[in-house]
Amino acid sequence: MTKKKPSKKETEEKLTPKQLAFVQAYVGKAGLNGHKAAQMAGYSSDYQQLANAALYNLRNPRVRKLIAEYLDTNAMTAGEVLAELAKVAKSPVDELSDPRVVKNKVQALAVLAKHHGLLTERIDVTSGGAPLTFADLARMASDEHKS
Repeated sequence: MTKKKPSKKETEEKLTPKQLAFVQAYVGKAGLNGHKAAQMAGYSSDYQQLANAALYNLRNPRVRKLIAEYLDTNAMTAGEVLAELAKVAKSPVDELSDPRVVKNKVQALAVLAKHHGLLTERIDVTSGGAPLTFADLARMASDEHKS
């Protein structure tokens, strides 16, 4: 017998008021910043305790599920983020009347771009489409020293 997947409402009901406040802050004003979200949700103001609360919440499967559901239903797609960034970048200076509005919009788009993995400084190292193993790297280093 398959288990019924809990609805968003059922997931919300299983969270404490602080956990629910954390999720709302995390996907809202905290801009996907766990430390800020913990502070906004009313956790202790001690830096380490806020960090622990953020880590605890972000590891909680119910919290993660609710965050994912919210982002799936309310966030822009990667394509929409890139289109908006392009629109702002291509706008003539005279159309950007209020620099604060543009700054806020670009910051919001940057958070969404980060969520979609569009802003990354990682290099994906693969071999023929498959990830390299440590053995592959060791063999490559050995071959390089032989030549």
